[in-house]
Amino acid sequence: MHLGEFFAIFAISGTICWLFTPIARGLGKRIEGRAAVPPEVLGEVAELRARIAELEARESHVADLEQRLEFAERLLARGADVQVLPGPGGR
Repeated sequence: MHLGEFFAIFAISGTICWLFTPIARGLGKRIEGRAAVPPEVLGEVAELRARIAELEARESHVADLEQRLEFAERLLARGADVQVLPGPGGR
């Protein structure tokens, strides 16, 4: 191998390493960043979890109201067929 070829290979290798250094740094920061979450993000996550819990509670309440409404609708639908008991005055 000639001295010129050696320097060319060395220069190309150095250039490739120099070009990939920012990429390697970015990947390293990204890997480290997964462990360190900014506090404002943690606050937003806590708020969203609280809102989800509230919505789930409301969903349960709405399901209960739907059941009550269906029961009332069934009673009203049967209302014409049901005989009314006489009241205290005998009517």
